[in-house]
Amino acid sequence: AEYIAQARGMIEHMQGVQAEVRLREAMNRGASRQDIAALMGQAFLLQGDTEQARRWLGPGLFTPSDAAEGFRSLGRLERREGNLPAAARAYDKALTLRPTDASLWVEIARLRYAGGETVLAVQATRRAYELKPDDPRVLELNGQVVRDQSGLQASLPWFERGLEKNPADMALLGEYAATITEMGRAKESLIVTRHMIKSDSRFPAPFLDQTAIAARAGKIDLARSLMNRTRGQMDTVPSAMLIGAALDLAAGNPASAADTLTELTRKQPANLTAQMLLARALYASGDYRVLVNKFGAAADRADATAYLQTLVGRAYENLAE
Repeated sequence: AEYIAQARGMIEHMQGVQAEVRLREAMNRGASRQDIAALMGQAFLLQGDTEQARRWLGPGLFTPSDAAEGFRSLGRLERREGNLPAAARAYDKALTLRPTDASLWVEIARLRYAGGETVLAVQATRRAYELKPDDPRVLELNGQVVRDQSGLQASLPWFERGLEKNPADMALLGEYAATITEMGRAKESLIVTRHMIKSDSRFPAPFLDQTAIAARAGKIDLARSLMNRTRGQMDTVPSAMLIGAALDLAAGNPASAADTLTELTRKQPANLTAQMLLARALYASGDYRVLVNKFGAAADRADATAYLQTLVGRAYENLAE
């Protein structure tokens, strides 16, 4: 019991390797697999080892006291690997055991957004806020939802409210910095991101914000250098994918940009910036047939931009030669 309690504390402090060591010691001293399954799964998730995490979480055999957290961790694992229906089933089991856990409702909201269930996601977001209105993760989620639905300016009060009570919260600082960066407030964003880097240089978000600022200023080499400092930790984040693709285009690598943007538009089909950048990348890489197939119908619409119509028209011309 002592080693299990120590492992639990280490998981709370994001110390996955140390928690694994304590849990193995607990097994050596007689703890059963079921006694440690939920905690061991969390320990491996913290280490990024999804294969081992699945070995412990997949069977769903947890002690009654750890079952809610075990199914919640299984939901995280499934969500991380893109198995959204399986994630929903795991979260439903966790929710049955812990229906008033605001942080669980936050994860459910994020899952529903990932699955395109916007109305259900908003409902889950509201439920989280009803349960714990001052929780930093709840305020972060609300800010992100408002930003998507009502714009950058409307989202700022949510992040600011969270930072009033949690001024050192890196996730809230990151969302705040990203928002004011998008609003063109570069000087303020640099102050915030430099503070974040000074506080914890391992956190990748501020380097991404600085990458965006440098790219907008036309400092491509600096932008690439800053992007490299994220150490690949944000490669699957939509904003990072968009910036990376833009840098690839600027560096004369349109095929690489097109690959990234194809994946991004699959994740976010309503992202018009990504769509237009993909059309540009496809034209620049000479993939005229793909460009016409993907954007021909959109270019024929009355509300199509002149830029898209020009790209598609030139693609038809090149195919006809």
